[in-house]
This record gives sequence, structure tokens and C-alpha cells, in this order.
Amino acid sequence: MTRIEKETFNTKINTLNNNSILNNVAKNLSLFLLKPTNSTQNTNEGGFWNDYGVELGQTNQTQTDSGPYDNVRNIMNRDLTAIMNSAIDNYILPKKVQKLTDRLQDDLDKADFYKERLKRPNLTSSDIANLEAKLAELPDEGNGQIDKPSINQPGICWLMAGINSLASTETGQKFLEKNIKKTDKNGRTLFVVHLQEAENNGYHNGVYIFTKEEVLAAQDGNSFTTGDGDIAAYALAVEAYLKESGNKKDFKDGKYSSSEYPFRAYEILTGIERSYGDEETGVSHVVFRDKDKDSDIDADDVSDSFNKIKKLTDEKKAAFILSDSEHAFSVIGTDGDYLLVQESTFDTEKYSKMFELMPDKFPPTYKIAKDDLAKFKTYSSIQWEE
Repeated sequence: MTRIEKETFNTKINTLNNNSILNNVAKNLSLFLLKPTNSTQNTNEGGFWNDYGVELGQTNQTQTDSGPYDNVRNIMNRDLTAIMNSAIDNYILPKKVQKLTDRLQDDLDKADFYKERLKRPNLTSSDIANLEAKLAELPDEGNGQIDKPSINQPGICWLMAGINSLASTETGQKFLEKNIKKTDKNGRTLFVVHLQEAENNGYHNGVYIFTKEEVLAAQDGNSFTTGDGDIAAYALAVEAYLKESGNKKDFKDGKYSSSEYPFRAYEILTGIERSYGDEETGVSHVVFRDKDKDSDIDADDVSDSFNKIKKLTDEKKAAFILSDSEHAFSVIGTDGDYLLVQESTFDTEKYSKMFELMPDKFPPTYKIAKDDLAKFKTYSSIQWEE
């Protein structure tokens, strides 16, 4: 093993060992040992794979001068087939991978059991919610599609709220599924995730690859995120990007957290920067109050914001994240005069006292009235034109 191989391998393993997502598993998984090739090296700075001859080539620019509508539409419609296939072709598999632990395999067996039970006829809404809750506590292998919401550990609610809110719309779900691919190479299952902001900033075309074992280990014991294996892969990619880019504003007290800036989820996923002007489209962030001071709230602004969120949610033209200073939630729909706001954790003790918790819903879902919106601090959105 060369010096570069050793340094890179040790850096990646140390990162994993210091991260709660793989607590007890990472020490035994040699998932990041890549062997250099003789191909011409990409001289782009900042990319882990660049030292290992992974050439993904250049891609067409997606930014335009035509305004935020065109910018968002171009990002949403971008064809990523070539860049993702190139990444897979050039990815060199690790030499050794430990088999799944007995506990992980047992959890996968339990998940299959609950999935079969969900197929039974005449299940009540309570039965379905209970089974879905049990499933969400177990690792999911993923299928290359975002087909169910995820629950997370404290610290990444902003990212889960961003992904779950996008997945609640047809346009957002198509975008997420286009930027992740599950494939097999040499008998091994891989997840390929593309992050547009990472590409914009020069990090190996924004592509991150994880093995099935990594994705499952990230869900082991609810230590990181559970529910949808593909969302777990997204979370791993975002964390890897933030750590290699040294993006300090997405970390709080050394932890992977950005609940005060939840719009970062949309920026990282789409590469579209937050707009600070009056544009109605693209990524935006609206602050109701500063440091939880009720005196900062303008009732008319809250009413206008509620009506805007409800209208665009009904029209499926935007995705929204609501946030206070501690936690972020995804807007997933409406019900009469209410917004339906989804939790991203199992813990509802605090917020069920503030909002109406809908029965037999999983993940936990609150009904938010117009006056309730003032209890939040901000909302973030990404808006597009159908």
C-alpha cells in the first residue's frame, strides 16, 4: 500500500470511527480502500477521487441568465445519465468487505416480515401506521427510488425536512430519484448519489458512491437515519460533501446541524443558491422573528406567508420547510384550512403540545392553522414552474 493509499484510507476510517452513523460497524468495514489506476489524473482540486484516477469528465453548465424559473427548471430536467454511469465505470471496489452482522441481517428479516404484513387486506389506518412505524425503526436496503419518508437522529432534521418535502411533490420526487442510482458492479450493490452544489464547487462532479453495507450500517440502531435506504444514501453523501468541503456553517458545536438555515438542504441538493432579492422562484428563506421574540412577528406577514405556502403546496409548485430555532419540519400537503407538517424524528412530546397531532399517521404529522405559523421562526422554500 502506497503512502497516499494509507493516508487516504486512514483519514476515511477515522472519519467514520468518529461519526455516530457507523459507531460499532465502521471499525470493521474496509469500505473506502481504493486502488489507484494508471489513467490520466483529474487536476480538479478538492476531490477525494481525483488522486485515484477517477475521471468523470466535464458536464454542461446548468446555470442560466434567464431568471430563476429557467434555472430551477434546468436543474430539475438535467440528464445525469452520463456522469453517473462514468462514476460507476471508474469506481474501483474495495478489496475486503465484512459480511453483514447478525443483528443487521435479523433486522432485514424483520423488515421483510412487516412488509408482507402490510400487504394484508382489511388493515385499519392504525394497523398501517403501527407497521410503518416498526418498519421505520429497521434498516432499509433501498431500491433507487424515494418511496417513503425517513426519520433521523437529532442534528439532521433540516436535511430530512428538505428531502421529505421534495419527495412529497411529483417534481421533487422525480428530481431526487434522478440524482440517485442503485446498481451492481462485480456482484456488489452500489448507491451513486449526485449533489449539484458539490459539482458546482469542484468536488468530483458531485458524485458520491456507497456500498449497500455502508447504507445499511448508517441505519444500524437508528444511529443516523431510517425509513428509506435511498434517503440514507443521500444523507451519507451530504455529510461526506460537507466534511470534505469544510463547510462550517452547516456544523453546530462540531455536529452535523443546520436547523437555523434549513434552506441549505435545497441549496446542496440542487446547487441553486438562496435568493436574497424579491424573486418568487428558486430557493428562498423567510424569517418571521429573531431569537424567538414574539414582538418581532407581523401578523399580516404571517397571514400572507401562510396563504402563499398553502396555495403553492396545493398547486404542487413548491416544497417548504418550517423551522424554529431547534427543529425543522417538512410541509407535505394541506387539509382544508390547515397545512400538514411532517415530523422528522420519533419524538413528538414537545410539538404535540403546540400543534394538533393527527392520529394514525406515520411519520407523525401535525395540522398547522394560520395562527400556528407564528410559532415557527422561518420557512424555506424551493419553487419551480410546472
